[in-house]
Order: sequence, then structure tokens, then C-alpha cells
Amino acid sequence: MKQRILTAAIMAALYGVTGAALAGNTATTSQTGSANVLAVGQTGSDNSTNATQNGTSNGGTINQSGSLNSTTTAQNNASNTLNVTQSNTGNNAAVNQGEFGQGSNEATVNQTGANNNSSITQAWDNTATVTQSGDNNTATVEQDGDQDSATINQTGSVNTATIDQNNWDADNVWVANNEATVTQYGNNNQAGVTQSGDENTATVTQYQDNQATVDQSGFTNTATIQQLYYSGEAAVNQSGDNNQATIKQDGYVGLGDKGTIDQSGNNNVATIDQSQWNGDNVWIDGNIAGVNQAGNDNNATVNQFGDDNNATIGQNGDNNVATVNQVQTSNVNAASVDQAGNNNVATIDQPQDGNYASVNQSGDYNDADVKQNSNDNDATVSQSGIGTDLALNDVDVTQNGVGDTAFATQLGGAGNTLYITQGGGGQFANVTQDGASNTATVTQAP
Repeated sequence: MKQRILTAAIMAALYGVTGAALAGNTATTSQTGSANVLAVGQTGSDNSTNATQNGTSNGGTINQSGSLNSTTTAQNNASNTLNVTQSNTGNNAAVNQGEFGQGSNEATVNQTGANNNSSITQAWDNTATVTQSGDNNTATVEQDGDQDSATINQTGSVNTATIDQNNWDADNVWVANNEATVTQYGNNNQAGVTQSGDENTATVTQYQDNQATVDQSGFTNTATIQQLYYSGEAAVNQSGDNNQATIKQDGYVGLGDKGTIDQSGNNNVATIDQSQWNGDNVWIDGNIAGVNQAGNDNNATVNQFGDDNNATIGQNGDNNVATVNQVQTSNVNAASVDQAGNNNVATIDQPQDGNYASVNQSGDYNDADVKQNSNDNDATVSQSGIGTDLALNDVDVTQNGVGDTAFATQLGGAGNTLYITQGGGGQFANVTQDGASNTATVTQAP
């Protein structure tokens, strides 16, 4: 049976009453068919709207102004549009759109105030946008289907944003071209994105004391996290082929950033750049970065600017490239690269004082280059492989300063070449080679 509550009747019921009656207004609507239009306006406290639209190409607009407003809307079938606007505090918006195979719906929720909650659930090729301004707000978007898009914008403090895109077809095969974007401005905000499917894209931007987590399963995934000012922790977990993850964190003095990227698959690229300035435009902070890659043709790059940095890169597969660069005016840095496979290249460059570098490579024709230009440096390089005629294993260690120490070990290689150059006072070099036609050159200057 087709039931329809007209817009004029709703507006008259809601606005044509006294202020006392406004405190307990309730609107319940049900529309069946196509191309229906729903418009609800509520002003006052403790208002509630419950709307249901069954059919295609329906449109709905809900405006609520006051405290403790609540909206629950269900749009079934395809090509429906809903806009919800809520102001003041304690608002709640729940939107449910589409069914399996019934998509192309659009939902937009705008909330202004504190302690608001927004929940959007969509099935199949839908678009969701949530904008919240205020403190202690929560936004959740759950999308099931193909070619979904979700965007959450939050301004304020202690806000939480969660996007879950879990895309499976009837045969339990993921087919997805989903996009997720979270932007948060304020303090102590948290963002979480979970994507299951192919060709997913997640972008998270946070300002001040923020935390971000992205979980992607599939191939051709892209995750980008940028946290500015008082940046906290960022973690990206990707499983599949052709993944790319980038984490960049900027913050102030004494606030250490943490970045973790975990990738499993082929052709992965992971980049962690933690750039921080103090008031004198000097890099200073205590950053920690970790990258773990499993697969072939991986590339990991870590750049940290500041004091007391710690970088760890682990790669398992063929043709891996790892680069750790902890730049100038950075003291007491520690970098460790562990590579297992063939054709690996590892480069560690740590200037300034008290740096420690460790490179462990297992495979054929590995190349390790460690440069530490400061005092009290310690470098340990270990290579294990058989080498080839075209590309031999090579170790280059350059340390300039007082109290430098270098350990280099090449085992099981033929025709390995090792260079150690130390300039300053109190240097120590230990070289171990096991193989045929090995060459070791150690240069120490007083």
C-alpha cells in the first residue's frame, strides 16, 4: 500500500505549533514509489524524524536545529538522494541506503556542535559525505559493494572517524574501486579506514595529536597519511600487489612521531617522511619509523629529521631497495635494515653524532652503503650470498669522526669487494671475508 506524507503537512505540523509543543515533536514518514520528495524541518529540542522511502530516484532533505535531535532514514533500492543537516549538541543521524545490487545512492550529513553521532550504511556503488564541526563527534561510514566513495571531514577536538569498505559480490569475490578520504582538524582526533577489494584508495589528513590507521586488502591499493602539528601515530597495513603507502608527520619539539607500514605482495612502495621543525627552524624531535615488506620488487624509504630517531626496514623478496636517511643536526640516530633475497640494495646515511647503523643482507650480489659523518659512529654490515659475475657484493662504509667503529662480514660470496674509510681518531675496523677472489680495502686517517 502506498503511503505518502506530503511536505506541506509535515512543515505545518512542525512549525505551526507553540514553543511548548516543539520540545516533543516527532515526524514519521513512509513513501513508496519513484521520484518522491521528502522535506522535514524541525526547530527546537528533543525532535525526532523517522523516514522510509521505498523505490528509486527518491529525494530527501532533513533539517534539524536544537538539542538532542535524532534522524533515522532508510532509502531502499537505487538512485536515491538524502541530505541531513543538524545543529547544536547531541544530534544523532542514522542513514541506511540501498540493497545488494541496488546502488547509486548519495548521502550527505552535516552536523554542527558537540557530541554528535553520524552513521551511514550503504550497499552497492554509493557515495557518502559526512561533515562535522565541533568536539567529541563520531562519524561512521560502512559501504558494501563496488565503486563506493566515502568522505569524512571533521573540525574540532576528540573526534573519531571510521570508514569500512567491505566489498564482496554474491560469489564472495571482492570487486571494488573504492575511495576513502578522512580530513580532521583539531586535537586528539582518530581516524580508521578499512578497505577490502581491488584498486582502493585511502587518504587521511590530520592536524595536532592525531592517530590514523588504514587497513587495505587487495592489489593496486594506495594509502596516504599526513599528520601535521603534534603528530601522533600512523599505521598502514596493505596486502596485495602494487601497493603504495606514504606517511608524513610534522610536529613540534619533544613530540615523537611513530610511523609503521606493513606491506605484503609484489611491487610495493613504502615511504615514511617525518619532518619536524622547532621555532628556530631546526629539525628536532624523537621519531620512530618501521617498514615491513614481504614480496618482490619492494622499495622502502625512510627520512627522519630530528634527534633520537629510530628507523627499521625489513624486506623479504627479490630486487628490494631500502634507504634510510636521518639528516643533519640529528643526534643519537639508530637505523637497521634487514633484507632477505637477491639483488638487494641498502643505503644508510646518518650525519652528526652518536649514530648507529646495521645492515643485514642475505642473497646474491647485495650492495650496502653506510655513510656516517660524525663522532662515535658504529656500523655493522653483514652480507651472505654467492655473488655473480655481473654484480658482485659490495660494502662501502665511510665514517668521519672520533671513535668510529666498523664491522663488515662477507660470507659465501665469490669476488666480494669491501671498502672502509675512516677519518679522525680512535677508529676501529673489523673485516671478515669468506669466499674466492675477495677484495678488502681499509683506509684510516689520523
